[in-house]
Amino acid sequence: IGDRVYSRWVFTPELNFGKLGMGLYLPAVFSPDVGIFGFKDWENHDEWDFRDWKDGLHDFVTKFYYVSWGTFGDPVYFKIGSIDNFFLGHGFIVDNYSNMVYFPEEVTVGMQLNIDAGAAGFETMVADFSRLQLFGGRFFIRPAGKSFPLAIGVTGIHDKPEPATINGNPTETDQLPRLIFTGADLDLPILRLKVFSMKLYADAAKIGYIYKEVPSTLSGYVDPGTFNFLNGLGTGMGLMGTIAKVFNYRVEYRYILGYYEPGIINYLWENRRLEYPAEMEELITNEDSYKDATQAGFLIKGSMVLFKKLEFGLGYENFDKTTGTQTETVRKGTMFVNVEKDLIPKVYGNLSYDRTDNLEDIFKHPFNEDTVLNAEIYYELGAGISLVVNYKRTFKYNDETDEYDPIDSFGMNTVFTFF
Repeated sequence: IGDRVYSRWVFTPELNFGKLGMGLYLPAVFSPDVGIFGFKDWENHDEWDFRDWKDGLHDFVTKFYYVSWGTFGDPVYFKIGSIDNFFLGHGFIVDNYSNMVYFPEEVTVGMQLNIDAGAAGFETMVADFSRLQLFGGRFFIRPAGKSFPLAIGVTGIHDKPEPATINGNPTETDQLPRLIFTGADLDLPILRLKVFSMKLYADAAKIGYIYKEVPSTLSGYVDPGTFNFLNGLGTGMGLMGTIAKVFNYRVEYRYILGYYEPGIINYLWENRRLEYPAEMEELITNEDSYKDATQAGFLIKGSMVLFKKLEFGLGYENFDKTTGTQTETVRKGTMFVNVEKDLIPKVYGNLSYDRTDNLEDIFKHPFNEDTVLNAEIYYELGAGISLVVNYKRTFKYNDETDEYDPIDSFGMNTVFTFF
């Protein structure tokens, strides 16, 4: 910070009492001459001073890394705080979104609340209560009840990204778009046997927008205060389920008219959303370049669980983008390994490899700008105490060396678990 070097100590205990889970985030940032015991002179003392009721409430809330009840898929599931895996429905709009991209520099308090009452239910998400920009939910009903468990759902998501500039030009808040993601879905369990389950599902979604004030670059294209859809519709239909409680599978066919991106609000969205208003302007002003375009292809995902402790997973996506007489093939892929506790003495965690494009070059260029590597390794120091190592690597092309330079992110913390 400035010309001085500081230390950051973070105490992050995680507590579990039945279905209730809790993680705390207790940071101290201090200079060497102050030390850990110089509380009043910490660089982040303002996070601990509780000056008045409003500041005190803020300081109190930000000390909670998360609070949760139940697990994802339970009839009642609740989590508030820093959340790294938001999902809604089948993931056609919100698919593995995280509000923790800038953690721990920014501690974000979001929420997910899911309730399934049988005949009806809902799933909700709030990315950040301090900004209240990205939020929404999915509501579903089962008209025939358990006799024919067809679920019909509708989804609505709101976001208002606020970048400082668009295409290099300063932005005014009222000239930024409000993004509206809307969708509908069907969900029908076909088989629910112990050795085999299968569910048929379908999704459709569109992206809309509203400009309170229209920037000069969109004059003549958009009217202020009116709701408009981008020219496009995304659709998907597939099967998902389990085999012998060992294999999980998902096979989906996607067909897109014009413009839509399945799972657009994903783990990369928090970075991309600040650039999306510029993309929105391009999509609005260049509608003729894609309005008759189509995308069609398959998504295949599967995983295998061994000994109830070891999971291997693969994902593959292949689709053709056709515009006029031009066709481009896009191939994506993912691989992961999850190791649960007690399989290997004292060690557990997960590893993943994600390729967002150009999967056909994976053997020639296994690591490029489309590659993301993640690792989270736990080592048990004692009963209820683990040391956690988090590692992430991405790559950036260096035109001077014609190589892909790695960009690493590394962190360590200690987890205390009370049963």
